[in-house]
Amino acid sequence: MSNYICDFLDRGVRISDPRIFKDRIFKIFKGQYKKDHWNRLKINSLNFKQLTEDERVTLERPFSEEEVWEVVSTCDSNKAPGPDGMNLNFIKAHWKVIKADFINFINGFLP
Repeated sequence: MSNYICDFLDRGVRISDPRIFKDRIFKIFKGQYKKDHWNRLKINSLNFKQLTEDERVTLERPFSEEEVWEVVSTCDSNKAPGPDGMNLNFIKAHWKVIKADFINFINGFLP
């Protein structure tokens, strides 16, 4: 049987009874990962740069056709195909037909 532990030594005592085995293993791991006091990071004195309202709106707006086409057109056409078997060469060659669906797909990832 692979990946099987039939017994182990705990402080010089061989443990093979499954109920005791389980209890001892649980206690060993509980002791390893138990921490009574956690040192928490204090961020009160850190000054994070915040987005302006205009920056936030820009990041949350849907992608335009121009933005999507700029990315698609500048990518290498022969990169590995996706799960549907189509690479960027297919998207470029059929852009006029599929652009609306493709842009809707991309914008579907936005909240």
